[in-house]
Amino acid sequence: MFTAIHELAHHVMFAEKGNKSACAHTQDFWAAFHSILDIAGKKGVYRVEIDTDTQKLIDDARAISGRVVGLWRELGRVILAIEESCRENGLRAEDIIERKAQIGKQSSKVAVAAYNMGDQGVGVDIQAEAAKQRDEYKRAAVIAAGHEGKTLFIRKHFHGSRATIIAAGHEGKSVVQRKHFHSS
Repeated sequence: MFTAIHELAHHVMFAEKGNKSACAHTQDFWAAFHSILDIAGKKGVYRVEIDTDTQKLIDDARAISGRVVGLWRELGRVILAIEESCRENGLRAEDIIERKAQIGKQSSKVAVAAYNMGDQGVGVDIQAEAAKQRDEYKRAAVIAAGHEGKTLFIRKHFHGSRATIIAAGHEGKSVVQRKHFHSS
């Protein structure tokens, strides 16, 4: 049934958008796919019965993801300390962080933002996506969706001055929600 729903999502995307993308598995596709899975789950067409051993592994994965988020925050704290030390000692922080610590600009930004956000109680992907959001409303929407058990598919393109966050729910919790935010 999983594969049938996957193929149905391709059909839905083709019917909705035509064959406009060279990539079949776009973020819009995954949002539609997870939405259809949720609908099928609510109607009893698609069921996932997780055995005890698999559930334990899922719980372990979530716990590890939480620890990874904690490490990102710790990395952010250390990067800020490196920046302060570089200011005090007349060094270029960008050079020290990128070449000596071997941490790229994007990873550095995400780590510092994660540190500044504090513990949000979400997994690594949700925290990282939230940390990338400059707009506080978008950041809050990402965190809220994570707390609701959703997987996020952030549209990378903008419609005029509006960005779209697509939150696809899991385990029948919700269907696709499209929230529009004015970009700053």
